[in-house]
Amino acid sequence: MNKIVNTYWDSPSRLPVFREEYTDSDGKWHREDGPAISCSDNSEAWWIHGKLHRLDGPAVLDNSGYKAWWIDGKQIRVELPSGTVYNFIEEHNEAEEDSNC
Repeated sequence: MNKIVNTYWDSPSRLPVFREEYTDSDGKWHREDGPAISCSDNSEAWWIHGKLHRLDGPAVLDNSGYKAWWIDGKQIRVELPSGTVYNFIEEHNEAEEDSNC
C-alpha cells in the first residue's frame, strides 16, 4: 500500500487542505482499515481496489454533511445536508412459480 500526501488551497476559504491518499500496487485507491482518501476539511472516501466500498457506514462524507453509501462500487443511498435521503436499492418480490412436481 502506498501513501500519498498532497496540499491544495480551498478556493472559498483560501485555507490549505491536506489530502492523504492510499493506493494499492496497481495505483487504485485502496485501504482496508480506514478511508483511502481523507482531507483536513473532514471529507473522506472509503475505497477497496478502486471501488467505493464500506459496509459499516457511508463510503463518502464531505464537510457539508453530504453522505453516500456504496458497496462494491454500487451506490445504494445518499443523505443530503438538508436531511433528504435517496435509497437506490429496490426490493424485488418475485412470485414463486408452481412447478407441479
